[in-house]
Amino acid sequence: MTTAIDDTEVVGFTLDYGEREIYNDIRTECDVTEILEVRPDATPELFETFTAQGDYWGIPPGATMDITAYAASEHSEITWLRVVDFYSNPVTQFGFTQEECEGLGGTWRDPGMGMAPFCLLPSSLAPASYRIISRGTNSCTVRVTNESSIYDISVVFLVAYQALTPEKRYIKLRSVNETSIAKYGRRVMDLRWYVGQTPNQMQSIIDGKCDKYSEPYPVVNVVMLGKTDALVTKILGLKIDDKVTLTHTRLNIDDDFWVSNVSGFHDVNGLLEGIFDLENVKPEEEYIYIQWDDTKWDEAVWAP
Repeated sequence: MTTAIDDTEVVGFTLDYGEREIYNDIRTECDVTEILEVRPDATPELFETFTAQGDYWGIPPGATMDITAYAASEHSEITWLRVVDFYSNPVTQFGFTQEECEGLGGTWRDPGMGMAPFCLLPSSLAPASYRIISRGTNSCTVRVTNESSIYDISVVFLVAYQALTPEKRYIKLRSVNETSIAKYGRRVMDLRWYVGQTPNQMQSIIDGKCDKYSEPYPVVNVVMLGKTDALVTKILGLKIDDKVTLTHTRLNIDDDFWVSNVSGFHDVNGLLEGIFDLENVKPEEEYIYIQWDDTKWDEAVWAP
């Protein structure tokens, strides 16, 4: 039932368009719905490159060391590519004076607190070469040669590979009103994905939210005095979420509103005063649709 209110029944009237927050970019994301396998022979946009690390401390001058790097345990059908990054550094950093250290281009460190000073020698003093010598199912062996004739070296390297890997896929949905964004700036709402909703149902929900919140709508505050018994009955009968049809001839208003707030009832010179906040009914709020599964028609769903 809709209650009619016109300007002859209103003694105070305020119209405002700026009270409600605007949202014009509605987004939602559900939980993981499936695990998809992305293969290295898939389309190029699905290629993904990973790296495996190998390291060793203390390769003697001129010596070689075969070091094995391992792929991540969840990866399979691995294709090993090449060494893509490496770093080597002299191991011998103690026994230098500060003058000797800096003469070699190193950095002198004296940590104090009873700890021995040491020299950080530059990596240029520890040249090394890297060559893949074997590619296994989930490992790759790289032969590292210490090309320094003076220093033991430590090395770290990365080998690139492609693999079949589990990939978590999320369903993400979005609804955007570009006209509203141009007028008011981007206003984002992150919407919870309701349990049991399909992607199509959620898309309808966020589309509706975007339509509803992209533009400000009028918020009206009205003050009514119970000058007659009919007005007293009308004032006392209005409750939150009631629908009213508000007519104001001078402001050219003739539209439906929801009662969003009842500020209270007061006695003004022996007359009942009621103060109400009204929010404009959006077009999509005019009707409520109920979907009913026809397979349930014969069931006693209404039984007490």
